[in-house]
Amino acid sequence: YVAIARGLTSSYNNGIAIRVTKSGTAHTSSEYVVASYKLRADTTSILNESSTSTTFFRVSNNNSGNNMYNTSTGLFYIYLTNFADSSGYDYLMAHGVSESNGQQGYGVPLGSAIVENASASDGIVLVQNSNELRMGELTLYGMV
Repeated sequence: YVAIARGLTSSYNNGIAIRVTKSGTAHTSSEYVVASYKLRADTTSILNESSTSTTFFRVSNNNSGNNMYNTSTGLFYIYLTNFADSSGYDYLMAHGVSESNGQQGYGVPLGSAIVENASASDGIVLVQNSNELRMGELTLYGMV
C-alpha cells in the first residue's frame, strides 16, 4: 500500500509522526523500531535518528527553539507492507520533503520502521508530538 501525505502542518513546537492502527485504534505500544536520517537544507549536517523501542515513526520534527515558526510542514510518500498479515510485523518506509522553523528545514527526510506486533493492521494515523495536526491531506492507494 502507498499513502501520500500533502500539506501537513503541525502546531507550535511539534513534529509529525506515523502510527499504525489495529482495529481502528492507533497502536501506541513501544514496539516501533525506527531508523532515519534527514538532510538539512540550512546546514551540511545529517540528522540521524534511531530507536529500538518507541511509540511512533517520526517523519519530520521542528529544529530548535520556541517561536511561532517552530512547526513542521511536509509532503511524504509512505509505503506500507505486510499490514494484512495477522502473524507478521508491519513494515513502513517514508521519504519526502519538509520544512521547519521558517525555511531552516529538513530537506530530505528518509526513514523506515518495523512495528514488532504480530497482528494485522488496518490503517495509519498521522499525529504530532501533542494534539492533532492543524491541516493536511492524506491519500491512500491500494488499501483493501
